[in-house]
Amino acid sequence: MKDATTVHLMAGGLAGAVARTVIAPIERVKIIFQIDRSAGSAAKGYRHILSSIYDKEGFFGFWRGNSAAVLRVIP
Repeated sequence: MKDATTVHLMAGGLAGAVARTVIAPIERVKIIFQIDRSAGSAAKGYRHILSSIYDKEGFFGFWRGNSAAVLRVIP
């Protein structure tokens, strides 16, 4: 049987991965919004970004780049 420390580490890694995956769409929209504003273009708002991601990349486009973030969170 695994010791308690290993179980806690595995549970914490899994919880972090799940939390990061749930929050990934919000983070992606936030980052795109920040980049658009810093580039000087007129930001049309979050709805525009949401529809743009969905139209260009589909539903799973909201999780683009999430695997790298999850790999960073798990350890």
